[in-house]
Amino acid sequence: MREILVRQLMVPLGEYATVNEKATLYEAVIALLDAQERYRKQSGSKYPHRAVLVIDDQNKVVGKLSQLDILMALEPKYREIISKTSWAFLEASALSGDIMKKIMEDMLLFGEPLDDICKRSFQTKVRDCMYSPKSGEYVEEDETLAHALYKFIAGKHQSLLVLKGEEITGILRLTDVFEFIAQGILKCKEC
Repeated sequence: MREILVRQLMVPLGEYATVNEKATLYEAVIALLDAQERYRKQSGSKYPHRAVLVIDDQNKVVGKLSQLDILMALEPKYREIISKTSWAFLEASALSGDIMKKIMEDMLLFGEPLDDICKRSFQTKVRDCMYSPKSGEYVEEDETLAHALYKFIAGKHQSLLVLKGEEITGILRLTDVFEFIAQGILKCKEC
């Protein structure tokens, strides 16, 4: 894997969904769905994009908005839960039946009619719920796949922004890396 370079597996920026940071969640959802459909048709990939890259007025990537970010933004009470509770506690217990049921009942999560959620998608701006990537979420396009894998694993990332110098040229998705490695494993012979 030291001979495979990031640029060989990345999705070029032009093939990825983008939306301006001033856009609404509704516009971000439309951009993501459109990009997913185009990508499926062009690449034949069974793995559609799961995020929108957020750009500023100079077309510079300033963040990401994942499907999970969108869903969390549609229910603002999640921010309250996250701000009051440690991530370690949430990861350890939030999925257990009793605690999850108690949180859902106490907070009335997604208890509003769909019409209210739709209104919120038109009122919420992308910049208010996007994720700003940290320094460990970038990889140079001429880095090896082994280097990128370390960043994926150490940071538990689903994607890395790909750089050529200081310019973002694409995105390396964990799903594409896994597919590449899985196909290699399928070609292996029994020992």
